[in-house]
Amino acid sequence: MQACIEDMETLNPGSMNTSILGYNLPILIERKLKHFPEINKLIASAQISIVDGKECLTVVSTDFGGADR
Repeated sequence: MQACIEDMETLNPGSMNTSILGYNLPILIERKLKHFPEINKLIASAQISIVDGKECLTVVSTDFGGADR
């Protein structure tokens, strides 16, 4: 989680969004684990964009590689 925030700070120096991300990310992870514990995917990329005046979240994910793979 900290690496994600540090990457965002590097890509967006001086942005207030990093503190917002630092606050919201643990909450989002907790909700994901509570509501979707069976989904075990690695998020490779995520992007928020504006489409027809509405925020749209695009996520690219992949299965975790297990020891048996």
